[in-house]
Amino acid sequence: MGSYRILVIDQSPEAAGEINSLLRNSGISVRVLYASTQYDLDAITGDKSPDIVIVQNPDSVDLEVSAISNFCRKFPNASCFIRRSTNELEFMKQAFDAGFTGFLDINDLDLTTSVLKRELENRQASQELQQHQKVLADIEDRYKLLLESSRDPVAYVHEGFHIYANPAYLELFEFDSFEDLEGASVLELLSLDKAEGDFRGLLKRINRGEMPEHEVKAVSNHDQRQLDLEFLTARFKGEHCVQLWIHERQSDPKMLAELEHLRNHDALTGLANRSSFLEDLENVEDCKKENLTCGVILVEADQINNIARELGARGTDHLMREIAGILSEECPETAICSRYRDSVFAGLIRADSKEEIETITKNILQRCRDSVFDLGDHSITATCSIGLTYIGQMRVDADELLQQSTAALIAAHEEGGDRMSRYRPKLTAVDGGDDDEHWGERLRYAINHSHENLLIIQQAIVDVADPDQDLFIEAFTYMKEGKDEIDPTVYMPKAENHQLATEIDRVILPQILSMIAHPESATEVSTYFHTLSHSSVEDATFPDWLQRQFESTGADSSRLVLQVSGSDIARNLKPVQQLLNSLEGLDCPFSIANFNGEKSLMAALQHLPISFLKLDAEITQQLSSNPKIRDQIQVIVSHAKANNTQVIAGEVRSAMELSTIWSTGIELVQGDYLKHKTRVAAL
Repeated sequence: MGSYRILVIDQSPEAAGEINSLLRNSGISVRVLYASTQYDLDAITGDKSPDIVIVQNPDSVDLEVSAISNFCRKFPNASCFIRRSTNELEFMKQAFDAGFTGFLDINDLDLTTSVLKRELENRQASQELQQHQKVLADIEDRYKLLLESSRDPVAYVHEGFHIYANPAYLELFEFDSFEDLEGASVLELLSLDKAEGDFRGLLKRINRGEMPEHEVKAVSNHDQRQLDLEFLTARFKGEHCVQLWIHERQSDPKMLAELEHLRNHDALTGLANRSSFLEDLENVEDCKKENLTCGVILVEADQINNIARELGARGTDHLMREIAGILSEECPETAICSRYRDSVFAGLIRADSKEEIETITKNILQRCRDSVFDLGDHSITATCSIGLTYIGQMRVDADELLQQSTAALIAAHEEGGDRMSRYRPKLTAVDGGDDDEHWGERLRYAINHSHENLLIIQQAIVDVADPDQDLFIEAFTYMKEGKDEIDPTVYMPKAENHQLATEIDRVILPQILSMIAHPESATEVSTYFHTLSHSSVEDATFPDWLQRQFESTGADSSRLVLQVSGSDIARNLKPVQQLLNSLEGLDCPFSIANFNGEKSLMAALQHLPISFLKLDAEITQQLSSNPKIRDQIQVIVSHAKANNTQVIAGEVRSAMELSTIWSTGIELVQGDYLKHKTRVAAL
């Protein structure tokens, strides 16, 4: 609430001080003025006009009530109150007749504060309303100017009758002025096509607020011209009404095609305009269907602001046409090239590979570098920068793609220009406290560019009885960022948080199935373990999707072990049961990872068809130092054998650990001590 002026009229300034304290203690900023004589009142001019006038005990003031009333009339926006201890009915009637707003009880300070606070709030609301009305009136005036200059016929209609029409509307129906049209019904000027139904019925529905969703076809009663009518809710001079917008229907196919071309293309360069390009970008679907690689590029001349200052508008326009020509010539016919904004061009390029797209960008840069741009009276040379991003496997909207390519273009400029920069998400320290907000972007980028950002690292599970045979292999998916390889235990919880874990499973599993279906040699036939994300376990569509992957790759389903985390089972057994039941026909073995011997996990062995269980790494690592762990493992092994489940010990680090594990009856072991992890070719 802003600062307000309150004038207190009294014999002494004590009442003014009291009012000032009351309001300031209530958090209301005020400036209290004081007057006791006619001279004081006469000194108060327009720039010091009060918002509220309080007359304290008017009987004791050396001023006539009529004089105070006349003073208040000088400031019609001010509220005038009388403050006294008693207010007889006759006195109140006389005061109201004299123009006073109300009365304040001198003995009730809380009521005085409440009344004044409400009055000031009302004044503020009134001032804000006046300001809004002023802004609205200004907008309406500006809008009316636009309507007056519009080439489209526009009218405002209330209950079917015209209350306003712009010059184009008057010209369409051959009226000299609005006075000739005012009060006439639209039924006198227009008739609907037969297919549109009854015009009166349409107007009744419109009056009920039921606006047509599409343009309505009509004809002019004057010359039978074919028209399209668009109805919109509107306000005119503060009244609710209907805006009638008329478009003349074109019947010439050639003219329609030309208008459509003008609507979708930039007049200066002839390339697609921004809105057309965005529409094409939103509807890109052929990249996945036809196994194409699609990239979005943004191209801009380096130091364009300096060039524009030097060349002026005409010279800059000429340069834009030249760059647009280079873009059109270097991009394939299947590409969509656009003038994205004043000096920036955009391209949607479809190709067989990323290498082909990057070759195209190099050619564009070389053409710009080698060109001498003839601008009439003089020539210049200029280089360009390009920002590139690829459309990945996940659905990415147009805005996100353009944000990525814009970031890449900015990076190219900042690196000195005359180069192409590929978009990469902003990397932050993995352990950073504010890192989570960046993980979604990093993970989406990795999934979209999985061939270079997701890496399968495999490690054999060794049968101690026959250590030379790699019968079982566990596949770990690492996330690659620059020189860093991020362990799945670090990034998968983030992927779960961002609902991206299932997407990662669906990128990795086809690669594993391909390795199963096409082993490097006939003698190296292995069974692969893959740990499913919690999201995939709960995804009802996952079993059908996996079935289709087996069918498309021809992989033997018995050679893929689907591993579920023990924490998923401990948290909720039901989704795991449903998953296993859904995949029963595939003959896939199942494994429990991170098995720690909890009662819920031990019980799960009796309820689930589990072929393997992999001990929690902490159990293996504590085996040498904690004798009780050995007893715990033997209980697990005994329980597993009773349920035909094989036990795997991971993270084995030494011969001593291996010997101890062997003594518990475990035959399947894994660890760098036995066989190191190896990389698989890029996805």
